[in-house]
Amino acid sequence: MRPVEIARIVGCSRSSVYRAIAPGAALHYQRAPKYADAIERVRDLVYRYPLMDGPALMVQASWPGSLRQLQAVVHPMRFPALQAAKADGVLLRPADHL
Repeated sequence: MRPVEIARIVGCSRSSVYRAIAPGAALHYQRAPKYADAIERVRDLVYRYPLMDGPALMVQASWPGSLRQLQAVVHPMRFPALQAAKADGVLLRPADHL
């Protein structure tokens, strides 16, 4: 089957077909997450200050997205950060000291 026919069936451009069938072409399309560099800044802040709230994290990390997106990123980080802080003996709340 010719690339022109493949493009017509799939509904894409001929150049896309040529790129896909080229030797060494990637099997899956992958791109870096939109917030990749900001996620590292957020991770650093969450591990240094595990109880910092979302709006403060947005400002400190210069988060480019929405608060909901930030919360989705922070949620899986929060519990391990709290556990690491407790293991290191970091005082999280004054009541933890009593």
